[in-house]
Amino acid sequence: MAIGPSASLRATRSWSFGAWALLGSATVGTHSGAVIEAPAPYRPQQTGGFERMTASTDLGFGLGFEASFRIVELPRGALLATATPFFLVGSNGSAFTLPVGIAYRFQ
Repeated sequence: MAIGPSASLRATRSWSFGAWALLGSATVGTHSGAVIEAPAPYRPQQTGGFERMTASTDLGFGLGFEASFRIVELPRGALLATATPFFLVGSNGSAFTLPVGIAYRFQ
C-alpha cells in the first residue's frame, strides 16, 4: 500500500504518461517445498515439506511511473492498457513491481 503526489500528461491521442513519489510499505511472500523419495535400499534422513518465506520493507519511500495506451474511445471514457512500475526502498529492504492490466478511465 502506498500514497503520494502524482502528475500525469496525455502525450498523444493514444498515449498517456504519469509519475509519482510515494510513501508506503510492501510485503512479499512465497511458498516452496519438495518431497524426497530415495530408491531402495537408501533411506532419507529427512523429507522435505512446504515452507513459507516472507519479506517486508516496513515503511519506505519510492518512485513510480505509468504508461497507458488508449485501446478504444467510448462515449463516457476510454479502455486502456496500462503498465505501472514502481520501486520502494525501506529500512528493511526494497521492492520493485511491474503491474500491467486493462483499465477504464472515466471522462
